[in-house]
Amino acid sequence: MPRLKILKSVAYSFAQHCQSGLSYLHPYISDKCKKHSLDNLCIQLYPEFNVDIEIKKDEPLFFALDAATKRFFEILRKNKFDSATIKLVQITFFTTNSDWNTKVCTKIETNEGTIFNECVNPI
Repeated sequence: MPRLKILKSVAYSFAQHCQSGLSYLHPYISDKCKKHSLDNLCIQLYPEFNVDIEIKKDEPLFFALDAATKRFFEILRKNKFDSATIKLVQITFFTTNSDWNTKVCTKIETNEGTIFNECVNPI
């Protein structure tokens, strides 16, 4: 059971990181959502990068998402959790009228099929 609590904590910590200015995801996420008339954007970070809108490999958002993926695995390692058991990592941003004030949810699925969804609400 402690392992499950660790992944729940990892999911929440990662959502907090993605919501913070340290992730450099904002205002790029909000800009993309406005451009494509979306009120939310789901991005699969692992096992492979996947998103429904075009993000060019030379855009600041692409670099920020790449750094966020690395940060996820750093958080996982710091919590002494084996990354080999992770099947899927997704983040979903729910935008508002503000460029910075978004709800962020992390979804982690293990190879065993256990799913963790943790969200950080707008400030």
